[in-house]
Amino acid sequence: MPRLVPLSDGPPPSPDSTYLERVAKYIPGEVIAAFKACFAIINTQPASAAQCIVGWFVFGFFFIATPVYLYYMNLQSRTPLGGRPLIIQLLIATFSYLVWSYALGGPFALHDWYKEYEFVGGIFLILFTFSVGIYKPTQGP
Repeated sequence: MPRLVPLSDGPPPSPDSTYLERVAKYIPGEVIAAFKACFAIINTQPASAAQCIVGWFVFGFFFIATPVYLYYMNLQSRTPLGGRPLIIQLLIATFSYLVWSYALGGPFALHDWYKEYEFVGGIFLILFTFSVGIYKPTQGP
């Protein structure tokens, strides 16, 4: 199964183009899992400036790695996407990473202000995940 959603104006719809399949593909689960694993390790240490610096480094690394990883996964697929559909899906996946990383806490949770606004991440995560599958990629202009 390809990692990105196939074009909807191509051949007849495949099972990969259902709403739930699109939701699953727009959310970079493997990147989020690696991010969460890193923070499980970071959070084993007492709060410190070094922990905060490493936390923000990990956040930034995966922010950059998300589109790069998905771009190379796309190249490995049998029918790689290109152009606008690819760029839009990479942007959606990168934004998904931002939403999930805030909702999971990550480096944000290392700051006092996060406790007051943590609920915003949870609500936005639900709304975003519920609606992200609406987008169907097409080759149009």
